[in-house]
Amino acid sequence: MNHNFISAMLQEYALKNLAMLQMQEYLHHFQSSQVPVQPEKELPTSILTPHKGGARDLTWREEEDTILLTYVKNHGPKNWSKIAKKINIEIYTGSDYRRGKHCRERWFNHLDPNLKKSDWTLEEDVLLHDLHHKHGNAWSRIAKCIKGRTENSVRNRWNSLNKKQIKNLINNQEKSEITHNESNKDSQGLIEDTFKLE
Repeated sequence: MNHNFISAMLQEYALKNLAMLQMQEYLHHFQSSQVPVQPEKELPTSILTPHKGGARDLTWREEEDTILLTYVKNHGPKNWSKIAKKINIEIYTGSDYRRGKHCRERWFNHLDPNLKKSDWTLEEDVLLHDLHHKHGNAWSRIAKCIKGRTENSVRNRWNSLNKKQIKNLINNQEKSEITHNESNKDSQGLIEDTFKLE
């Protein structure tokens, strides 16, 4: 294991509010070159194994958002890798936590002041329906046509509308079956009454 990997994992370990004492003890062992032969037994394996999601698992901190907002205000929404490097140096002491992709996603999905966070309007729902009919599940293309809505919000809205539509269809079908069954019972009773009269 190299020093940067262990250092990064220890920082992540601290960020997740796990036992600070264990972290300091392990760091002391590492710095004094007395690294245990099997460190996995002393610390949770999660600290020694990189997460699949990487920095996506880390919640964005206010300081990171401030750096990102300031940079975009001064330079525009571009050079995401430079922003990531700046965040990594200023907040994570040079560890490679944030990547350009993370900064871009954070800006376009959460921080961009042009984003709409309000409820969807009927006009937007109709436009979404028409665009989906035309482009299928090309969420990025659809999002570009609906001002202020992100790719994620467009996809989530479509899925939400479809779930509601399916639920309504099921409810209508159940109501129809109940009405049909009641109608059959009424008809059956009428037939039985007719035969009793004869």
